[in-house]
Amino acid sequence: MILALVLAGRDLGTGLIIGLIIVLILWFIGTPMRVLVPLGAAAAGLVALLVYGSGSRMGRIAVFLDPQSNTDLSSQPMSALYALASGGWWGLGLGASKQKWGGLKNGAHTDYIFAVIGEELGLFGCLLVVALFALLGWAGLEIAMRSDKMFNRVVAAGITGWFLVQAIINIFVVLHLLPVLGVPLPFISSGGSALMASLMGLGVLLSLARDTPSARVFLAARKPKSRPRMTSVMAATKED
Repeated sequence: MILALVLAGRDLGTGLIIGLIIVLILWFIGTPMRVLVPLGAAAAGLVALLVYGSGSRMGRIAVFLDPQSNTDLSSQPMSALYALASGGWWGLGLGASKQKWGGLKNGAHTDYIFAVIGEELGLFGCLLVVALFALLGWAGLEIAMRSDKMFNRVVAAGITGWFLVQAIINIFVVLHLLPVLGVPLPFISSGGSALMASLMGLGVLLSLARDTPSARVFLAARKPKSRPRMTSVMAATKED
């Protein structure tokens, strides 16, 4: 139902992320491939139908295959590649990006922030961002595997899959390995609702980490032992 509402709002990028999260959760809980394969084929057919029925989406596909086919639509993807190429190993320095004032236009701080990082911090900065997302993914999967409650395991796996899928799609778009989908980079792209949703998801993941068996034992051991209450009894004597 959520996926249908998102697609009804003509947001194919977010719809793809939600669909991939559903598939990851189904795979994590052990859904057999005889169910996942037909489901994936049906989803691919639906995506192809939605792309074919939209002129703007077909234009993005055409630009992805041939950047010279539409110079207006290809200005941001090509500027992202120029930014990454000019960054070199160590980058031009913080604030020294040139493409964010030119070809990247209004996407420099949102969808193409990874390209700005590559231009200002170079390959080192890009690999650092990738390593941080890999660390987040490893920690999330560890939480899912160590949880002794099925609900916690499914939620942890779903949130981790959400962060990784969205980051991979954004980075692949910047590297011109996918058509433009308009997906922000979690925790890094400027934004309001997307950033708040990511922070809330991370908060839930931290709460699930505190509910793993080893964490419960550790937290219980750190609690100060309750001391017995000292009560004083005042005995009043009455003199004759």
